[in-house]
Amino acid sequence: MSIRPQAFESLVKAISQFPTIGPKTAARIALWLLSKPQSVSEEIGKTLIEARAQIRPCSVCYQFTDAEVCEICSDVSRDRSLICAVETSVDVWNFERTKQFKGLYHVLGGALSPIDGIGHDELKIDSLIDRIKKSDPPVAEIILATDPDTEGNATAYYISELLSGFNIKKTRLAHGIPIGGEVAYSDDATLSAALIERKLIG
Repeated sequence: MSIRPQAFESLVKAISQFPTIGPKTAARIALWLLSKPQSVSEEIGKTLIEARAQIRPCSVCYQFTDAEVCEICSDVSRDRSLICAVETSVDVWNFERTKQFKGLYHVLGGALSPIDGIGHDELKIDSLIDRIKKSDPPVAEIILATDPDTEGNATAYYISELLSGFNIKKTRLAHGIPIGGEVAYSDDATLSAALIERKLIG
């Protein structure tokens, strides 16, 4: 029988839903919140609710934005013949920080992972193919910039196969990002090198 209050247990359970946050870390965060003035929790809650209400996926590329169409997709100076497919919005923001990429993006929403119940239908793969079909000017190259881990590699090669009938150059990020690493946690110089030295796939 736990001597911790039920409300505390519920708070820990809620915090544990965040990625990489286990029960012990969740308990420490819960204790920190409870040790602060109530205004701190209220401000965090208010900010979370406002962000959830205002932020949405871009209707074109699916990166998180506060507009119907994000700033990148709306920018007429971007190279519309080049699309970089990534797993998450964080990947977009990291690539933009390098100032190396001048094309458009497409956020897949993750990577294929049957063990986690993530298949074709759970990702924005159909919308990517539809964008390529309808693009004007035509898409000349797609960079499959998923993470270089098992799931990311499988996703890249799967999409490459789906695009085998298209007259389009398919490339993969090159050296710099370690096997099993994540785009979201790579530094600017590494991402720049990976973009510049990208290689053909399929």
